[in-house]
Amino acid sequence: MMLVLVAATAVAPVKEASMMDKARAERVSKLKAEDGWLSLVGLSWLSQGQQSIGRAADNTIVVKSPNAAEHIGTLRLDGKIVHFSVHPSGGVMHDGKPVTDLDLVSDAGGKPTKLTQGSVTFYVIERGGRLGVRIKDAKSPVRAKFAGLDYFPNDPAWRVDATFEPYASPKRVKVPTMVGVEEEHDVPGKFRFHHDGRDIALEAFDDGEMLMIVFADKTSGKESYGAGRFLYVEKPKASRATLDFNLAESPPCAFTAYATCPLPPAGNRLAVAVTAGEKTPATVH
Repeated sequence: MMLVLVAATAVAPVKEASMMDKARAERVSKLKAEDGWLSLVGLSWLSQGQQSIGRAADNTIVVKSPNAAEHIGTLRLDGKIVHFSVHPSGGVMHDGKPVTDLDLVSDAGGKPTKLTQGSVTFYVIERGGRLGVRIKDAKSPVRAKFAGLDYFPNDPAWRVDATFEPYASPKRVKVPTMVGVEEEHDVPGKFRFHHDGRDIALEAFDDGEMLMIVFADKTSGKESYGAGRFLYVEKPKASRATLDFNLAESPPCAFTAYATCPLPPAGNRLAVAVTAGEKTPATVH
């Protein structure tokens, strides 16, 4: 009987460890993907009028990749419309077909128009009312040399039972980012929980199918990334939810200087050390 009890007791930790391993493997796979954050090599904000893009130094937007053509084409910003015209030697594709001239849709609509030239991909993003060009290279040396992630030891004490307190209507807040541009986020409510005798409350951003908690703590800038970390949570269907800080992630800006990461709201800067989740990655710029 005792052997049965021991085996039954061990099932839950083994299952949790397996789920953790799976989640972390998926996280690494997304980072290492051809269009993952490790492939990001550039971000340039657009000005009204025409600007050229390519590897050569005489371009307005210089693509810092040896794999880019010297001259890819030109981008013309007219109000909020971005038009692309290919350079004769550009060899630019969209959806597997050659492109000559095309109006580009930004990521504000959810799915931007992505153009490729060899291993290089670029598309328009919108942040705080500004339009910019995000550039990725599937052959980025950062991606090729990625050494994996480092973690705090799994700590069951940081898998907490929380109460979700929705606001009467989501708050629309302006949040500073690592690149100095403010982003607007919807905040539908906050999570509240107790840990080690403290009452902790964290606001969450609406991130589509998930909620995203952006937080900093006493490990930030020491064991973990200085600007804070992200924790993604399924949207609660009731007033209770589980927050597993063992799944806390370093933000994209920990891997590249060209990401527009939101910084933690003032209330999400904790006076405790969250010794769970990802540590500062070895690839931090």
